[in-house]
Amino acid sequence: MSEPIPPFAPYRTPLEPASNFAAARVTPFDLTGPLPSGTVVLQASAGTGKTYALAALATRYIAEGVTTLPGLLLVTFTHIATGELRSRVYDRLLQCHSALSAALHDETVPDNAVDKLLATAAPAIVSERLQRVTEALASIDLATIATIHQFAGQMLTELGALAAHDAFDQFVEDLTDLKHQVAADLYLEVASQPQNHLAQLPYPEFQHLITQALENNTVALTASDGNTALQATVAQARSEYRRRKAALRVYGFNDIMERLRQTLSEPDTQRAADTLARRFPVVLVDEFQDTDPEQWDILRHAFLGRSTLVLIGDPKQAIYRFRGADVFAYLEAVRAADAEYTLPTNYRADAPLVAAVSELFATANLGTPEQPITVPPVDAYHAGSRLRTVGDGAPGAAGVGDDTPTVAEPPLLPAAEIRVIDASQALPVTAARKRIDNDLCRVTAQLLANSRLIRAGGITTQLRPDDIAVLVSRNRRAEEIRDALTSAGIPAAIVSGARSVLLSDAAAAWLTLLEAVADATPTRVSRLALGPLVALSAAAIAADADLLPSLRAGLAAATSSFPSSGANGLLEWLRTDYDLTPRIMSLP
Repeated sequence: MSEPIPPFAPYRTPLEPASNFAAARVTPFDLTGPLPSGTVVLQASAGTGKTYALAALATRYIAEGVTTLPGLLLVTFTHIATGELRSRVYDRLLQCHSALSAALHDETVPDNAVDKLLATAAPAIVSERLQRVTEALASIDLATIATIHQFAGQMLTELGALAAHDAFDQFVEDLTDLKHQVAADLYLEVASQPQNHLAQLPYPEFQHLITQALENNTVALTASDGNTALQATVAQARSEYRRRKAALRVYGFNDIMERLRQTLSEPDTQRAADTLARRFPVVLVDEFQDTDPEQWDILRHAFLGRSTLVLIGDPKQAIYRFRGADVFAYLEAVRAADAEYTLPTNYRADAPLVAAVSELFATANLGTPEQPITVPPVDAYHAGSRLRTVGDGAPGAAGVGDDTPTVAEPPLLPAAEIRVIDASQALPVTAARKRIDNDLCRVTAQLLANSRLIRAGGITTQLRPDDIAVLVSRNRRAEEIRDALTSAGIPAAIVSGARSVLLSDAAAAWLTLLEAVADATPTRVSRLALGPLVALSAAAIAADADLLPSLRAGLAAATSSFPSSGANGLLEWLRTDYDLTPRIMSLP
């Protein structure tokens, strides 16, 4: 049995800029070199083939007999990523299966370094590798490719009596109502204490503060002014929240992590950690920069020094605290690692952009003075720029349609203006965003009018709208930019995000209609009249006393036929009486 690991005690030194600090070139990682063992940190900037490397490593560990597919754990941090990763691992195993089969039949092995490595061996060894890959393909559904929360929940179940978990407790995905109940009751108590500074907060602000504290239950709060009321109130809220969950026999996402961490970290439960290590001799963690201290606690207690643990991530992203990430957890992992590597080639971006990013981060220290996090420079697979601007770059320049136009390397921001703005003339956020949107539309239009793209195979074609992506921080901002691009006449502007369709304006309009169908009160009929499905103006309603009664009569007729005609009947009524289709289709 391995020695117990001391409790996690991350450094809390503020991040500081490092002057004259040159980024060291971390050892490049070779997918065809010796398989990683022990604990390895693999730095992987965007575009360097991180997912490809994960799938290739998984294939090698299986084909070379280090582990079976059920003994391989792949952890990532979103549900979407788990689906993509499972698909990529399956495809990689399938390609490897074809390569090994080709080698055994003296056929040409595909030009892939990893496949050639596995296929270049004695026939008996290749046959064994083929058998292992065949078994893995047949058992792909048994692969544990999960988010950290999915993994934790599954392990609590598998550990049974070893876990600090009651199997009869009920998992609840959303405990917001319970958090709000705790906040409301606590606010009444705080409001009766005039000396408590929190009593001066409006309830919505107090509720938000307490809810955030309960959702981030591992974060300690401090008060710079020495006031202890905040810490005491948060501690009371967390204690009461735990008590109510226990009384109701419910738990949420954060509780899954806390229960597994507690199970693995207590000295008398080392059997649980040993059980997980035997269950998963190889663990690959994707997007490791998104790990928080509690999640790192689980990984290190379960697998550090017990299993092969490969941590793949981009430290540049850790500093932004996506999904609660903590750069200090990343530093802890680097300190504990036996080796640190980097993926050395960017396969996505062109050489000028890769060089610019490398230059930007060349002197940056993203860690602490005692333990710096540097950004190793990477090479670009695509030499030069695949984007070409035609003529002088002005909108409508001649030669865009020519087969062999005169082209020039574009500036980093094509046709963008760089202006120095006096701080005294600072713009409100709304006005600044409007200017940004206008610039974005102008640059996008110029790119589409004057640019050609060198595609795969060296074919040069006109730049298309679907070649352009705009990255934003929030779904609402994406919708604003989509509307701006559409209004500017730039086609095919779509929003890709995880926002529920039930939160859309269209869903709100349908809800208004269905509420009026359920109960046609004057208020609901008026809301329907002014909404986008009917679109009567307040001025028109005031000028014509028959508009609302006519709407109410039409609604009653459509409602009476709803059992037989359903939603299509409602739509047909709106199309016929309120010109729905051409009106909606005319909107941006």
